Amino acid sequence: LGISPISIHDNFFRIGGDSIVSIQIVSKARQRGIPLSVKDIFAAPTIRGLATQALVAKNTSLTPTQGELQGSLPLTPIQSWFFERNLQERNHYNQATLLKLNQVFPPHKLQKALSRLLQHHDILRASYHYDGTTWTQSYLPVSVHNTLPFFLECDLSHLREEDFNATIHKEASQAQKSLNIEQGNLLKAVFFHGGDHGDRLLLVIHHLAIDGVSWRILLEDLQHLLEEADLPPKTHAFRDWGEALKIYASSEETLKELPYWIKVEESLSSLPTDFPPSHDPLYETQIVSLTKDETALLLREVPKAYRTEINDVLLTALLLAVGDWVNTYSLSLLLEGHGREDIIQELDISRTLGWFTSAFPVSLHLEDPSQIGEALKTVKEQLREIPKKGIGYGILRYLLKDSPLKAPLPKLSFNYLGQWDTTLQKEETFSFAKESTGDHSSPLNREESLLNLNGSIQDGTFYLSFGYDCSLYSQETIKKLSLAFINRLREIIKYTTENNIFGYTPSDFPLISLSQKNIDRTFGLFHNLEDVYPLSPLQAGLLFQALYAPSSDAYFVQNVWKLEGKLDHHCLQKAWQSLVDHHPTLRTGILWDGLDKPLQYVLSTLVVPFTFLDWTQDPLETKSLEERLEDFIQADRKQNFDFSKAPLFRITLIKTHDENYTLLWSQHHILTDGWSLPILMNDLFNLYQGKSIVAPRRPYKDYIAWVQNQDMDKAEIFWKNTLRGLDGPTRLPFKGIVQKNQAKDYEQHTFSLSLEETNSLKSFAQKHGLTLNTLLQGAVGKVLQTYTQNPDVVLGVNLSGRAIDLPGIEDMVGLFINTLPLRIPSSETTPLDFLTQLQERTQLLNEYDYTPLAQIQSWTNESKGLFDV
Repeated sequence: LGISPISIHDNFFRIGGDSIVSIQIVSKARQRGIPLSVKDIFAAPTIRGLATQALVAKNTSLTPTQGELQGSLPLTPIQSWFFERNLQERNHYNQATLLKLNQVFPPHKLQKALSRLLQHHDILRASYHYDGTTWTQSYLPVSVHNTLPFFLECDLSHLREEDFNATIHKEASQAQKSLNIEQGNLLKAVFFHGGDHGDRLLLVIHHLAIDGVSWRILLEDLQHLLEEADLPPKTHAFRDWGEALKIYASSEETLKELPYWIKVEESLSSLPTDFPPSHDPLYETQIVSLTKDETALLLREVPKAYRTEINDVLLTALLLAVGDWVNTYSLSLLLEGHGREDIIQELDISRTLGWFTSAFPVSLHLEDPSQIGEALKTVKEQLREIPKKGIGYGILRYLLKDSPLKAPLPKLSFNYLGQWDTTLQKEETFSFAKESTGDHSSPLNREESLLNLNGSIQDGTFYLSFGYDCSLYSQETIKKLSLAFINRLREIIKYTTENNIFGYTPSDFPLISLSQKNIDRTFGLFHNLEDVYPLSPLQAGLLFQALYAPSSDAYFVQNVWKLEGKLDHHCLQKAWQSLVDHHPTLRTGILWDGLDKPLQYVLSTLVVPFTFLDWTQDPLETKSLEERLEDFIQADRKQNFDFSKAPLFRITLIKTHDENYTLLWSQHHILTDGWSLPILMNDLFNLYQGKSIVAPRRPYKDYIAWVQNQDMDKAEIFWKNTLRGLDGPTRLPFKGIVQKNQAKDYEQHTFSLSLEETNSLKSFAQKHGLTLNTLLQGAVGKVLQTYTQNPDVVLGVNLSGRAIDLPGIEDMVGLFINTLPLRIPSSETTPLDFLTQLQERTQLLNEYDYTPLAQIQSWTNESKGLFDV
């Protein structure tokens, strides 16, 4: 990103990142053996989050072919679109860059490096053939391609500056015209001997083989070769991508998108023009820009207000500007993307050259253009509704047989090309030159779009070019439109960076379904909201119990530690703060008022509730230390938590003597389970000793997402079958006659077995492949059958909830346990067979331990519960 410092908590997209830079990050990560994907960056856009993703990520990629590729390869959707246009000069449709060489390179070294690139990136050797009905492409062998001239030299060292610039433009324009796609001549390089002006290297590549992301890869590889470094291994070929797309086009996942795209095509509207269509188009360009300071705000401050990406902001400004022009705030446009979406998990195309661009129709509309904040949120949500960032449209239109998608495409196209400043990480070798690269496309190639908008950031400045046909629009119209755009963009920048503006939209929280109105009402005052997601099954049950009996402390958890030795309470408080910063669960609160279902929210920052008490400075106290501690602990239990206000825990450190302390951690059970305790304590003591937390933990929301993806229909069948024929719930017969304790709503009774008895049980369990848990469950089951006089009983059992296919769950912090009904039917078998069958029944529950107990009770029509024990 070219900025420093960056915190592990900084959000990539809120400090200037975009989807194109994310591809560069993925490429560099994979070169270092970290199998990240662009999807991972969107899902966890902080260094802390990506570290967690990296721990659990699996490299599922197939091994790319490293040798020379030959033979045919399918056309991609954007290539099919190109040939569909039937351009008059299809050979002259290129992209180009002009480099200023900052070192002296002999021409033969440059040519050798480029030859190596032609060998390494096979798509640069593609050739195209038309059989009268269809265009096809294939790879030329390296030996054949070597016979094609691609490297020229031009001596301009004797020219004055104005002649130098003019000659470069002239020679570049000639190079642009010299490509031939049918011969496989897709690349032309021109080395300009510049003398005192400095040498230049022009690279012209036909668009069929290159796009904006590919240029970044190519220039990085050229830099490696000129520095005499090795190239990274090949990633999957453009052919692999094309073949995978052909299969993907007819997949069930892709076909589900058809109704969406049909609806979009039906909603498209036309763009007005100043003049009627002409047979003699003449194309001009109007360019507008921000200042460097405004660009910095656009990249790093504007996204913080509404969690926007740069396209959200630019397209909002465009919609407002066009609306100001045509007096209606509805806009149809053809939006272009990089097209390298993570839809084929087995392929790694992070360093693959080719034309991957996706182009798809978008309809945007506003009801109230006067409210900048609402306009931003509305456009953001309309863009988020586009499935898979639009890549499916071209696939369905051009690769699906008998596709219904055939509507004329919008005549306004928009493409944000990203930040070119970060392309060249080191400029000791070369940098971008400012001279002309010639005409990229022949004037005879009629543009499909009436208005062609291309945005980018160069030298720290945002530019937007308005390409237009002079036969359709007056210069005055385009000037007004471009100025309206830049003014609207400045208006958005000012609005979002002043007055502490913030807000959230439904797409910010993908695990819940709330309207914009409900989000504003429920979370509108939460300035530092990180995430929102549903409760786990047991969390929902515990919340119900807490609301049903608010004075009960049944699920109030206290951990008390005696600490001896020298202790720095400031350092301990700092360690607790770092622990809270690291674990989202400790920054969690719960809301339910006015919601269909309760939700838990996570704050991005939170000050740990840490209290230090020095009892050594209280000489007037008459009670013993043990009495004071017990009184304090009991008083602390009576201070219930307000679930709506995070955090749901507090820390108290009491100094009782010079080197004796009591540490009290009070929390509600709704936050964590017993498994989480040693994880948190280990992290805490490492932090206190100045160590970092060794491994990032997966956030609790990943478990909630896993729960949401489970098959509840399958679970319903299982539980109905398991509990079918049950003669009502299992109730304790003496429950109604026991006198209620008015002081406490629960009590504990503890008994223990002797060491000899314990070892005997362990030996029996090991001998017969049983667990101690099974022995205890069997014993309780038999007691229940006896006391209830019912041979078929149900026992509530706690499952860890961690025996699931979620990598890293063993180190996650949160509440994973669940209480489920274990049916213990009558058995005429031996005790050993009874226990073996019971263990099998218990293990089977693990497959459905995500099911809420309340849901099971609903399926079995036992709303008041299935068990007392």
